[in-house]
Amino acid sequence: MYKILAIVGSEVANGFVLAGIDVAHTKSYQEAKNILASNISNDKYGVIIIEETLYENLDLYLKKIIDKGSFPLVVPLPIEMKYREDDHSMKSSYISQLLKRTIGYNIKIN
Repeated sequence: MYKILAIVGSEVANGFVLAGIDVAHTKSYQEAKNILASNISNDKYGVIIIEETLYENLDLYLKKIIDKGSFPLVVPLPIEMKYREDDHSMKSSYISQLLKRTIGYNIKIN
C-alpha cells in the first residue's frame, strides 16, 4: 500500500504526523527539491504533499516532470492562507486553480 509524504517547512509538520502521514521537514528550497526529486521516482509514496511556497520555488525541469507524470500525485498545499470572511471569490478562484492543476479540468465553483 502506498503512503503519503508531506514536505513542509513550517510548524504544521506535527499535524501531518498526527494524521499518520510521513513528514520531511525542510528549511531550504534546495533541500525540498532534493527530497521531492528522490521520492518522486520511488514506489513508496502515492501522494506527495508539498508546501506551496516550496513548490513555487522548484526549478522548471522538476515541475515539468511533475506535470507530465500521474504517479505519485504531487499536491502543492497552501499552509498559511488568510482570507476575509466575505471574500468568497478569492477562495473559489484558488480552489478552481488547484483542481485544474491537479486533475486537469477547469471546474466552476459558485
